[in-house]
Amino acid sequence: MSDLTAYDFLGLKPTATPEEIKRAYRHATKIYHPDSAASNGGNTAMFNRVKEAYEILIDPEHRRRYDSLINETIPPREPEPPTRSQQTGPVRSTQGTGDPVKETTRRAYRREEMKWRLIKWGAGLFFVYLLLSRVVAEIHGYLAGLLH
Repeated sequence: MSDLTAYDFLGLKPTATPEEIKRAYRHATKIYHPDSAASNGGNTAMFNRVKEAYEILIDPEHRRRYDSLINETIPPREPEPPTRSQQTGPVRSTQGTGDPVKETTRRAYRREEMKWRLIKWGAGLFFVYLLLSRVVAEIHGYLAGLLH
């Protein structure tokens, strides 16, 4: 699965409960499913990786073996930055956290939001076009009646 762990693909910590794993899996499949509108037709490769990660983590025996394997091959991670409640300085932005799944999810939601804005904008322009064409037709009919 590349250098990312199964936990990374689901955006989880290694201490995640089965309920958290299921919730993260459902969330990720909504984004990456091949039939999903959220990512322009889905991302089949990412969907398969998320599915594989879920299958590993949801089965306790597979998860135990996987955890022992990644503990041998992956060096320990640096401690996570303090949460907002633990910070003593000014509040920092959460964008650009470096978590590839969260970044991809955030980008997919932004794309979806932009698509809906464009659809609404386009519908508004079409309505204005219909209204103006109706007004022009009325003016044309009025002027034609005056000339005849």
